[in-house]
Amino acid sequence: TLGEQNFETPEKLVPYLSSILKKFFGNVDCVVLGCTHYVFLKKQISQIFGRDVCVLDGNNGVASRVKNCLRFFDIFNNDGGIRFLNKGKTYTKLVCAYTKILGGD
Repeated sequence: TLGEQNFETPEKLVPYLSSILKKFFGNVDCVVLGCTHYVFLKKQISQIFGRDVCVLDGNNGVASRVKNCLRFFDIFNNDGGIRFLNKGKTYTKLVCAYTKILGGD
């Protein structure tokens, strides 16, 4: 799977993704990214399919829904801070990954 691969840079993903997606070349007008984490591959997928194929993700809708749920349960954080809650063994790895994604140190 993609998660088991060791890609040093996002650019090294392109050949791998191309090999998976090549069966769709010339057969699609639009690609819809079905999982929220696929947005991290959106640039590479767009590069593979080119300008004639639109690549859509639903992250704005998901973010809006999460925001509404947080407000409904009165736990929406307006101060701009972020808290990571995870009871699993992967907590430290997740915090490091999220920090990198969000542009922190």
